[in-house]
Amino acid sequence: ARSIPLGGRNVPVVDPYFVQPVSADLIVESREFNGTAAISFASLVVTPTGETGSIAEAVVCARLRLTLPTAIDLRNMLDEMLKASMPPKSETH
Repeated sequence: ARSIPLGGRNVPVVDPYFVQPVSADLIVESREFNGTAAISFASLVVTPTGETGSIAEAVVCARLRLTLPTAIDLRNMLDEMLKASMPPKSETH
């Protein structure tokens, strides 16, 4: 079983409810309130309405509520992930 270090000990990571992954295209909410970061994600859904028309909607697919230290950890993790996966600007332009 996988575990993470927390407070000087290893805490097991469990998923008894088999939480499903979601795919998101947009960030539709980003705010802080009383030490909690609120971030909501949406998927862009475009529905044809006839010969030439369509309706675009941002359909909310996930709402995260994070403590500020966890939000900082998420920011740092994303920063490292992006640095590792994207070439420097000078190599792409």
